[in-house]
Amino acid sequence: MPRLDYEQNVCLHCKNYHYVVNPGAEASIFDILQTKQSKLGEDNEAILSVEVLQSHTQALKCQIEIEKKKHQATRDMAQERMDAKVSDIKRLQNEIDNGKRELEAERAVWKAARQDILNTLKQIKK
Repeated sequence: MPRLDYEQNVCLHCKNYHYVVNPGAEASIFDILQTKQSKLGEDNEAILSVEVLQSHTQALKCQIEIEKKKHQATRDMAQERMDAKVSDIKRLQNEIDNGKRELEAERAVWKAARQDILNTLKQIKK
């Protein structure tokens, strides 16, 4: 009879202990269940196999939830970075717009000064 190959680990998701079937051992557990199917209520190994599989299934579900949370956290961080970049772009756009207004105001002052100089020169020529 093949030996049950599993470990008991603390779940990072629900903080409970789960049996985790070691890779490749699922088949041996199913073999035990098939050969002992008729006396399931009497056979401790078959009962343990069922418990291990149920716990392993729960561990897999918890692992899926952990990965979902990691994925969501990654998406949230990416969204925060994107929001920060958008904020930087808007800030830079405002700086450009303010600089543009300052240049236009300065240009208007220079244009008025130039016009005053031209008017003064016209009066001197007369």
